[in-house]
Amino acid sequence: MNNDSPDRSAEIRAPAIPVAVVGSPSTNTELTLDVLDSSIDAKLVGALVGFTWRQTEPVPSNDVPQTAVLGQITSLEMRNRWHEDQTFKNIIKSKQKLAAITPAQDTRTALMKVGGCFVRSANGSYSHGDLGSVPSTGEVVNLVQQHFLDSVLAFCKDDVFKLGRTYGNDVAFPMWFKHFSSGKHGVGEAYHIGIFGKTGSGKTGLAKMLLAAYARHPNLGILVIDPQGEFSLEVSGKQVGKQDLNLLDILRNRLRREVDMLPISRIRLEDWNLLEEMLVSSRFFDVELGVRGETQRTAAIHTLMQQLQRNYSVDELATENCAQTALKSLKKNVGNIYNSNPSKDRLHAKLDELASAGFERFFKRYWQPVTNLFGGGPGKIGLNDVVQKLVDTTIQHKPLVVVDLSNQSGAQHWTNTLQNRVISHIADALVSESSKTLGDNSKNANTLVVLDEAHRFVPSGSDFQLGEQAMELRNELRRAVRETRKYGVGWMFISQTMQGLDPEILMQMRAMFLGYGLAFGLEFRRLQDLAGGDNDSMTLYRSFRDPQSAIDPGSKEFPFMALGPISPMPFAGRPMFFSAFNGSDFTAKNTLVPFTEP
Repeated sequence: MNNDSPDRSAEIRAPAIPVAVVGSPSTNTELTLDVLDSSIDAKLVGALVGFTWRQTEPVPSNDVPQTAVLGQITSLEMRNRWHEDQTFKNIIKSKQKLAAITPAQDTRTALMKVGGCFVRSANGSYSHGDLGSVPSTGEVVNLVQQHFLDSVLAFCKDDVFKLGRTYGNDVAFPMWFKHFSSGKHGVGEAYHIGIFGKTGSGKTGLAKMLLAAYARHPNLGILVIDPQGEFSLEVSGKQVGKQDLNLLDILRNRLRREVDMLPISRIRLEDWNLLEEMLVSSRFFDVELGVRGETQRTAAIHTLMQQLQRNYSVDELATENCAQTALKSLKKNVGNIYNSNPSKDRLHAKLDELASAGFERFFKRYWQPVTNLFGGGPGKIGLNDVVQKLVDTTIQHKPLVVVDLSNQSGAQHWTNTLQNRVISHIADALVSESSKTLGDNSKNANTLVVLDEAHRFVPSGSDFQLGEQAMELRNELRRAVRETRKYGVGWMFISQTMQGLDPEILMQMRAMFLGYGLAFGLEFRRLQDLAGGDNDSMTLYRSFRDPQSAIDPGSKEFPFMALGPISPMPFAGRPMFFSAFNGSDFTAKNTLVPFTEP
């Protein structure tokens, strides 16, 4: 800090742990720091540092306001010019050290990326500002401590949330996660989020903490599409992993959210095309009836579906009467399936056997497991009804729904086809229902949709590399991501890979959390592009240690690089680095109570 600056008694001083001074060359976005001798052994890479500076603002004033400048150290270099001289190198080979040179002439230089800049007003509070000048050399830079950071961010303390510590020191990194509507605690528009990292990098644990952060907003609807079943187990009270985070307790008891776990067995399906695909995938036609030719199988299923749609509603499909009618319809139309008499006779005989002695086995093994997914019944709910409630602008306390699409979800007949079709239906319903909020100028759909294992459903690659069903699903999700944002629907994609995710989806994201394991090949180049080609930040990211290499579970650290509008420290697109909390630290560092909306 400048010793000649006026009114120093009124300053909120940076913590008295000086680690460096501003050096040269420096700009208003990157500062070269000359590390002090007292800090040569300090762990500084990734640390949050800062200083106060008196910067003249554009509006004339008798008082030059104090500006607090904060940032992270991304790299550290040691130089000793004598050790670089060839003559001295030859002497050192035999002497090992040189008096008055080794290590006395070592100089350590750090690079500080300017992050948060806050201007102190006359009443002593801070607000967002910009560093539009370059501090003088010799300005003291201090290691930021928690109390100083909290003092600077007091103006937004209600919004501040913490997912972890700064990568280089023990300071809870300030973030904020606002709802997507206007008004108090709102950002006014939706944006999309990505969480990436290899298996074991901590991405799912981070996603659960993010879920809790957004769940503080009762007016934000949350839909979790869970293809693996991990979130479903969590909201059922079964903790998964070793994070020690009781997500159900946080959501239901602390944040008082209405949490509904919706397995496939509770979803009311109404899509006749899906019924057709499910009957085919049940292997009834090829295994049980012996209709193995694709042309014959297509004729058989089309014949059956015409009769069903003509005579039954989806609510009546799971009845024995409907199953008997299905067998009779197939027998009546055997001539549309086969041309040769031996094939007709064989199929006639098989259908007669199923209609009599084999009916119970046919009904319980093939017909009922598929048709139970369709139509109504106790506890059943349609996907359109779920989405309508989530995006309804008149509801002040919206639900949090986890749709369990895993093969443990209670469906008697589970297939990838079923999983993909349900996701496609959800995407289509979100587009349709959220668009109805467009005429409401004061509110929008205000909904967060979380999709786990996203690379399975929106993979990269050209259309001809994908099957027809996979291509249709990807196109449906692309459309939903493009169109629903303007209606107030934000998407969170969780994936093990960026390279394997559709580039169109990737480029729609404004906020990203990037864990360990993306530092190789095309994956790393894509990461570098997203970070604006910042080589120093990329070097810091590559230094992340694999969490699974820890000697014992208690010493595991889960480092992340973050990008986007997720912090009151406006880093102007620069990456931020932090290590994620475990469950106990997460609950201790955050006030887990719901917001009260005006």
